[in-house]
Amino acid sequence: MTLVELVYTSEVAADVTSEDIHHMIEQARIKNRRHGVSGLLVYAPPYFIQMIEGKSDEVIETFSRIQQDRRHHSVHILHVGPVVRRSFPQWDMGLMETSGDWQLDLRQFEHVIRRGEGLVSRGVEAIEQFYHQSSVVPV
Repeated sequence: MTLVELVYTSEVAADVTSEDIHHMIEQARIKNRRHGVSGLLVYAPPYFIQMIEGKSDEVIETFSRIQQDRRHHSVHILHVGPVVRRSFPQWDMGLMETSGDWQLDLRQFEHVIRRGEGLVSRGVEAIEQFYHQSSVVPV
């Protein structure tokens, strides 16, 4: 079965709290572990940026559930494609909450998102590109 990665952005619903996000991550970790999905959720108010990876059928099923979630809207896929290996094999679902200094946040995670030979997955590039091109100014 082919491994794929999918990266999307969405806008966080106005009534979502930090507690909601942490609860969502805990639930996602349980489901992802069961289905062999891994990834990273970046919470950069007012956006989510998420990369999920795994077997193609599991990623599609997981993304289908994600699209239906009321805690966000305006879901846009930035990238989807096959990968040779996972970027986040150690995380059922990692969470990165931006501090307001996006460059610092990216540097903190660089050792995690860089691949062994210095290569970066296209999904990780999509996350970085969103950061660099976003007109959103974190508060």
